[in-house]
Amino acid sequence: MSTNWVIEEAKKFDCSKDKAILENPEKKKCLDDILIKRFWPVARESIEDAMYNYWPADKPEIEFEFSYILTRSMSYMLFDGNKAFFRGKLSCSMRHWILNSEFWLGLRQDTDILAIIKILQDPLLRGIPPALTLY
Repeated sequence: MSTNWVIEEAKKFDCSKDKAILENPEKKKCLDDILIKRFWPVARESIEDAMYNYWPADKPEIEFEFSYILTRSMSYMLFDGNKAFFRGKLSCSMRHWILNSEFWLGLRQDTDILAIIKILQDPLLRGIPPALTLY
């Protein structure tokens, strides 16, 4: 860029807001391209090979992520029928990338509490205990 990108980005600031976030447009585009053109096609192909329903059907929306370095992320969900059971979030910076995952086990409200306790005590979950959330 021939002009200082910080000044150009600052001109876009909405004065009615309480904070300004400045992102280098060239690095932002580079990270967005890595997520959409490099990582998403591989993830989508693997999901389709496993024959899961997923969202979004086309390309995920790329979002800003608070960090000390510019980080962009995309999220996607997997469904068993019409019920979500997994949410993946791939975050990428110029230094690293990380995949966060979150699983859900949908149980009926009248499920025996002893069965739930048995799931929570499973030795496979040692060190990464699941959170129990009721809706």
